[in-house]
Amino acid sequence: MKRNVAGMDGRWLELTNAWDPTEGSEAQVTAESGDDRVHVDTIEPQRVEDLSNDERCTRS
Repeated sequence: MKRNVAGMDGRWLELTNAWDPTEGSEAQVTAESGDDRVHVDTIEPQRVEDLSNDERCTRS
């Protein structure tokens, strides 16, 4: 399907949860390809040391 979409100058959408870096999944390969035509929209996690601090645990 990807080859057919590329031949038609179309678009492709991949949706995924977090992947295991040791699996080499299709979404991981696409995201790490470095291709300037690939847009990766992601939210980077932030480290929270104290889960009892409600102010720090909420995202803004």
